[in-house]
Amino acid sequence: ILDRRITLKAVLTMCVGVPFGYLVDLLMLLINPGDLNVAMKIVFLLAGLVIQGLGVYTLGGCHLVLPASDELNHCISNHFGKKMGSVKVVADTVYVCSAVVIAIIYLAAKGLLGGGSFWQIILRISNQSVVGIGTIASVLLTGRIINLFGRYVPQLRMEPLFSKK
Repeated sequence: ILDRRITLKAVLTMCVGVPFGYLVDLLMLLINPGDLNVAMKIVFLLAGLVIQGLGVYTLGGCHLVLPASDELNHCISNHFGKKMGSVKVVADTVYVCSAVVIAIIYLAAKGLLGGGSFWQIILRISNQSVVGIGTIASVLLTGRIINLFGRYVPQLRMEPLFSKK
């Protein structure tokens, strides 16, 4: 909608999600996070965030196909002249807050919120909506990592492989 045209890249963006999902599933089979201690889980989380940030930064820089949500962030970033990482932080925050609101509505409709303290209800919501420490770390850190790559290693960006001419 922002570009006011449908391109091959826009169509391919919709197709990236399936192979990406299979890749995540394959990695989860190879490395079972349940078998790791807390320190290793943190190391894998941080390494994953750095790899994700590097991937989004380099793919976005040469205008290759990104997953749909990151492509939307990239388009917004280009259209309004904002840093990609900053747009990603705001967008991811909106996505996660939307998921939490939907989970609250769902749990309330099913009568599963029940009583208890504020923290017990938050724990039930977290268990239902799969918003955990990793998700919150991703929301808060991935965009900042993208901006760090942009600031300290801008030479990682290439000229676009497909020009818009």
